[in-house]
Amino acid sequence: MSTTDALEASLAQSQRAVWTYGVLGARLDDPRPDDSFASQRRDRDDLLAALDARGTTPPAPPASYELDVPSDLAAARRLAQQLERDCAEAAAALVRVTSGDERRLAVRLLQRAALRAVAWDAEPRPFPGLDRPDAG
Repeated sequence: MSTTDALEASLAQSQRAVWTYGVLGARLDDPRPDDSFASQRRDRDDLLAALDARGTTPPAPPASYELDVPSDLAAARRLAQQLERDCAEAAAALVRVTSGDERRLAVRLLQRAALRAVAWDAEPRPFPGLDRPDAG
């Protein structure tokens, strides 16, 4: 995977998370969707800036995503934990193909995803993004 491909893959996960947290924030009386939304927007903006610095225009995100809207807080928690696992996996893939400032960005993305997952009551993982056999 090229660095640009990895940046775009991480961006796609972040865009999906931003959209999903917007949906969750509208349906839950809980501050976590808003906090996660703000954090994911920062990640998205950082990834857009990194792609811009490479002279790359990323593909536009879809207008919406298929989503089984959670019916309760427990389901929302599971969804958020999965979103953050997906973001962590994309960031771990980015770490593998970057150096310098781009690697520092990838590590920050990985850290933020891990912290957001824990905020959604996920068990902390020793190597976020690398806990699946197919992750790398």
